[in-house]
Amino acid sequence: VTFFGIAVFLPHIVHDLIDKNDKGEGYLLLNSAVSALVNCIAIPATLLSFRLVADDGLGRRNLQGLSFLFVSVAYAVLAAAFSPLRTISATTSVIALFSALFFCLNFGAGMTTYILPQESFPPEVRASINGVAAAAGKLGAILGASAFAPTARQYGMGF
Repeated sequence: VTFFGIAVFLPHIVHDLIDKNDKGEGYLLLNSAVSALVNCIAIPATLLSFRLVADDGLGRRNLQGLSFLFVSVAYAVLAAAFSPLRTISATTSVIALFSALFFCLNFGAGMTTYILPQESFPPEVRASINGVAAAAGKLGAILGASAFAPTARQYGMGF
C-alpha cells in the first residue's frame, strides 16, 4: 500500500514542488523526468535484494525485517524534513528523499512479501491466505487513495 500510494501521487507532489503555475509541456516533461528518475531507483534496490535473499546471504525473513526498518526510517525522515525543505524551496533535497524512500520500498520487502507466504503456509491453504492478504492490501490502497486528497488539503498541499 505504501509503495503504490507514493507511486500514484508522486506526480502531484512533484507538481506542488516544481511550479504550480506551469501547466504546459515544460511541466509535463520535467514531471515525467523526475518521476522516471525516482522510479529508476527501484532497479538497484531490487538487484541488491536478489543478492541478499539467497540462502547464503542475509536470508528472507531478516531481509524483510531490515527492509521494513529502512522504510520506517525513510518515512520518518521524509515526514520530518518535507515541510522545512519545501518552505525553503529545496526541491532537489525533497526529490532525493523520495528517491531514498523508493529505494527502501523496493529493497527487500517488495520481493520477500511474495516469497515468504509460499514458504510459510501449507499448500492446502496457501492460495486462500494469499487471497485474503491481497484483499486486505486492496482495501488499504482504497482507503489510502481516498484519504490522500483531504489530508493534503488540510496540511497545505492544494489537491
